[in-house]
Amino acid sequence: MNIDWRRTLRESIETHYIQNPEQEWFGVIISTNGNLNLTLVSTRFAGMSVQERRDHIIKLLHENDIFIRVGFLSLFTPEQARKMGISKQPQREEEFYDWQDLAIWAANADFEGAPPIRQSRKPQTVAFYSFKSGVGCTTALIHVAMNLVIRGSKVVVVDLDLKTPGLAAEINLNPLPQYGVVDYFYHHANLPEDVKPEIFLSDILGEISIMNDGQLFVVPTGKLSFDYMAMVDDLHANSITETGKDLWRTFVDEVNDSLQPDMILVDSSSGLDQWGGFSVLRASEEAVVLLAPNEQNYQGTLLLLDALSTINVPVSIVFSIVPSLDQTGSEKVLKYWQSLRHYKNVKNASDNLPLQIPYLPTVALADHYPVPRNDYLPIVNIIDKNKGSRNNLNG
Repeated sequence: MNIDWRRTLRESIETHYIQNPEQEWFGVIISTNGNLNLTLVSTRFAGMSVQERRDHIIKLLHENDIFIRVGFLSLFTPEQARKMGISKQPQREEEFYDWQDLAIWAANADFEGAPPIRQSRKPQTVAFYSFKSGVGCTTALIHVAMNLVIRGSKVVVVDLDLKTPGLAAEINLNPLPQYGVVDYFYHHANLPEDVKPEIFLSDILGEISIMNDGQLFVVPTGKLSFDYMAMVDDLHANSITETGKDLWRTFVDEVNDSLQPDMILVDSSSGLDQWGGFSVLRASEEAVVLLAPNEQNYQGTLLLLDALSTINVPVSIVFSIVPSLDQTGSEKVLKYWQSLRHYKNVKNASDNLPLQIPYLPTVALADHYPVPRNDYLPIVNIIDKNKGSRNNLNG
């Protein structure tokens, strides 16, 4: 196959079928299983049958050495398109809600043009994500949150690891709120527009008392039960409420109105779960990605960076649970880092040495967090936009 077939296909269609861009246009979608779906409106189709139009496109592909499975070919004249109400889609502006959204975008990036502009989140919102579980993602989030609070920030942490929640237990949130973010999302996703909500932010919000100028609020997933399992199974990350808002915007608007926090930290589910995609792609403006120095973690992180670089999501790479006295482990970290740092969206790419969290028995065996350590301060420094305006206090 032509190695630059996407560019070749675009140029060939524009040359052969697009003479008047005001009336003629095309849209290409490559499905996640590799099928070519093409909508093309051109005056060249006048007088042709449906089969003749299809034969023209197949011939165009073969002449350019483009051998791809053909899916849906929607081929119209401008007059037919107008009668059927088919119009050119505007440049993509909607948000990405899950990994499937991102996969479709990445497969079609050469056709879509510039990626959607990701607006800065207010407040600053950072997702903590790992491709594989068990690398200390929640632990890192808690320690970073505590250090931000010690610096004087008002921080909200949200557990969006809906299928394997653990933030509330690890941070020893006591008492637990009556409800959690799952109850909140489920309630608002199914709430008619003319009915007042019965679950508010105050019903899902806990606070950790810390003797300093900052504040730390915690939103757990909810109390585990059979009802909880059913709600998680029914929820969809891309649900839109009756008011036209998505679940995250509904939630964060109430957070802003009630708390006006400086930062929201999101504990994401690992792997390719829809809520991990929701956390990184919809809820946050940047991500802290943690990985252990092994091949499985590395390959998964490569996949993630390949995808996130297409929409310019800033990523801070952190190697976690690194054997501090193991030369082999250190060599692996440096080898993997030399590959990962080349992505344009890696925030700490200019550092010769990556951010590292060593394996710490005192942390690994602790019942609750945080444990008084300074190992997480480099992560705090790289995401804290206001660090220059506060005293740099260590946690």
